[in-house]
Amino acid sequence: MKNFIPLIVDTAFSLILSFVISFVLINSFVPKPYSYVFALMIAGLFTLMAFKILYLRKNNRQNKAKKDKEYQNVMTQFAFMSKNDTCAFFKQTLEKCGYKIEKRRSSLRIKDKNVLLVFNFGFDAVSKTDVVKAYNLKTLKDKVYILAETYSPEVKAFANRFENLFLSQGNEIFDFLKKNDCLPQTKYAFKENKFDKIEALKSLLNKKNYKRFALFGIIFLIMSYFVPMKIYYIVVGGIFCTFSLICLLFGKTKNPT
Repeated sequence: MKNFIPLIVDTAFSLILSFVISFVLINSFVPKPYSYVFALMIAGLFTLMAFKILYLRKNNRQNKAKKDKEYQNVMTQFAFMSKNDTCAFFKQTLEKCGYKIEKRRSSLRIKDKNVLLVFNFGFDAVSKTDVVKAYNLKTLKDKVYILAETYSPEVKAFANRFENLFLSQGNEIFDFLKKNDCLPQTKYAFKENKFDKIEALKSLLNKKNYKRFALFGIIFLIMSYFVPMKIYYIVVGGIFCTFSLICLLFGKTKNPT
């Protein structure tokens, strides 16, 4: 329910805004009792559309975030694995998918495909030297596939100069493993950085901010004498002044590091 609160607030705002706009436009052509009904119907239709768009967008964001998290987790496992462990994992995975595999040093060969798989996962970027080493492992008929998370543009351009050598990136590898339900188990994980609300609040209530809040508050209060919507400016100005007072009395000054 907590995740749907922003969606509900956005939808309610869309309903109110669309009703006001519809009523202002329709009221000029339709008598007032009917203008309310038509404005409410249009606002309801618009809100349903807005809710659907916002809901789909929210789901897409959540699905993308989940996939990104899974992807990073998989690449982290491969980065920590030794080449022997990586070969063992992919040998088991490919045999599960029906391929006949033989191990050759720190690489795998798919027998009936004449394909050689060379693994270059890790925290260091793939270099041109790595490409040459992988290419030197091939026999005359072999096609060499280097598997790594990513490649620099320079390495991609360099690899294109070799015949029967191909680069497989992390997203392709992840999609293959995900499709065949063969994602590696989580053995290694980085600590996830979470947004610290307390620290954010402390930063907002830094004592140095009281002058800024006071200035905004005074400006809004002065402007309330010159504009029709006095209450709005008085309320906003009062809020800024209150924040200024809170920062002055309870705020803390960060020590320079």
